[in-house]
Amino acid sequence: TVDVPAFAIEPRASKQVALAIDVSQVVSKFETKFGYVGGQVNRAGNIQRAASQIDGVVLMPGEIVSFNEHVGPRSVEFGVSAAPEIYKGEMREGIGGGTCQVAGTLHAAAYFGGLDIVERSPHSRPSGYIRMGLDATVVYPTTDLKLRNPYEAAVVVHAVIDKGTLRFELRGRVKAAEVDFSTATVASATGALDGS
Repeated sequence: TVDVPAFAIEPRASKQVALAIDVSQVVSKFETKFGYVGGQVNRAGNIQRAASQIDGVVLMPGEIVSFNEHVGPRSVEFGVSAAPEIYKGEMREGIGGGTCQVAGTLHAAAYFGGLDIVERSPHSRPSGYIRMGLDATVVYPTTDLKLRNPYEAAVVVHAVIDKGTLRFELRGRVKAAEVDFSTATVASATGALDGS
């Protein structure tokens, strides 16, 4: 028998700190659309679950936040359902389909809000709900989305879901950086596919 001393790790944002944060200003927001009836019910439920785990997260100045740490494992035991997802470039049924849409929507809001993108991986193929370059794939526990607050004030993540629309708002008393986003096609593989 070994006695292990108990200790508590205090959160960087206590309840008192969180309640005092000015969230009246929307630093950035981004939204995506999703199906929520018929065959899309499980995917919509996964989106709702993952978004609710991120809603209210406080990023203190300089703090790094992990998507996987907050959303947790994608398993039936944790209330996650089977739904369509991208796996190795193909669409298939998998536990947690829809979670990447939450990560991508959050990534886009963070990107346009000037947050530091510490870790992010793109999908292996384009997604119908978000432009290439703004998506983010997440696989628990190996592939994560990590964001860092570069501002001198706290930023609070707010998720809103309403009839097939997922919106993330980053709120706080900060002046967001000006951010541009553009894409370009640099090559096409169609010739290789049709034999020409």
